[in-house]
Amino acid sequence: MLQRLFAVLVLAVAPLAAAQPNRPQEPQPPFPYAGEEVRFDSAQEGITLAGTITVPDAEEFGEGPFPGVILVTGSGGQDRDETLLGHKPFKLIADTLTRRGIVVLRYDDRGIAGSAVEDITTIQNDTSFDLAKDAEGALARLRAHEKVDRVGLIGHSEGGTIAAILMGQGKLDGPAVLLAGPTVRGSTILSGQMIAGMTAAGMPAEITDELVPLAEKLTEKAAAGAERDEIIDVLVEMGMVQTQGAMTEEVIRNAVTPQSAMFVNPWMRAFMNYDPRGDLAKATAPVLALFGGLDTQVLARDNAPTAEMLLEGWPAGSRVEVIEKANHLFQEAKTGSGLEYEQIEQTMMPEVLELMGDWLVGVFEDAD
Repeated sequence: MLQRLFAVLVLAVAPLAAAQPNRPQEPQPPFPYAGEEVRFDSAQEGITLAGTITVPDAEEFGEGPFPGVILVTGSGGQDRDETLLGHKPFKLIADTLTRRGIVVLRYDDRGIAGSAVEDITTIQNDTSFDLAKDAEGALARLRAHEKVDRVGLIGHSEGGTIAAILMGQGKLDGPAVLLAGPTVRGSTILSGQMIAGMTAAGMPAEITDELVPLAEKLTEKAAAGAERDEIIDVLVEMGMVQTQGAMTEEVIRNAVTPQSAMFVNPWMRAFMNYDPRGDLAKATAPVLALFGGLDTQVLARDNAPTAEMLLEGWPAGSRVEVIEKANHLFQEAKTGSGLEYEQIEQTMMPEVLELMGDWLVGVFEDAD
């Protein structure tokens, strides 16, 4: 996923560069469209969210009404721009689509920036099902906009999971773009993610081959609700294999103990046990599912085939594409490792932005 990079060990991670590369794609004012700062209620009582609605230029597109989309971020607390390592992919997507005649609502996740809460402990145990309530509130807010007549959703990573949840609940009736959205059970996502991340970081194949059954053991235990001590024991096993005797068991145990907490929190438990296939099969509007061929977090080899099977039952106009050189952020990458994200100047591949824009415009036009 995005912020929760589930590396089992961080014993030999390369340091990040001190100087931040340029971000040439980041939209800069003046903008040829209007922006509105808004606040709206989540469908969950007691949560209020802040965001930005961008509305197409009246001189170019008329007074509307227009189609609209909400943007739903990946896992971990994200601001409305989905800011990560200096990149602002949601700001770029909103700018791109608004320039094409689509109203866009992007919002700060609960507890972040303008959506801050008084007591952070009230949201620390939230799962994707809780966050889906926020997206439900965003859909309602955009549907109520005077210049919007139909609404879809773009979800990145966990945002795709939230789209699936809303489909299953019958609360998303517009088109959906799933950017690296999982289509298989969370435990499968996590075990594949751990091994792919290590491979992309340069770990020898003979070591990763040994780690595969241990990664599966870890995810099975975590999904089944194992106690933290059991999780730590498996993490130590993995660390001993990874370091090949270069570190003692005590050193590894001390290193992985803090990391073990992520495998027993409510978000992780829910993620590991959620299989989105049943909910995705309930889509009532076209779906565009995009995967990065170099993605080491939501692996195309695991998720794209499932999307292809779902495609048979999805409404006309649905599409599944693997963007071969793209990583999890849909940047053009070399290895797909998360260590590359900051060093790549590109925020998102132009062909992905164009594909997404063309598809949405076409689907909305077909619905008229």
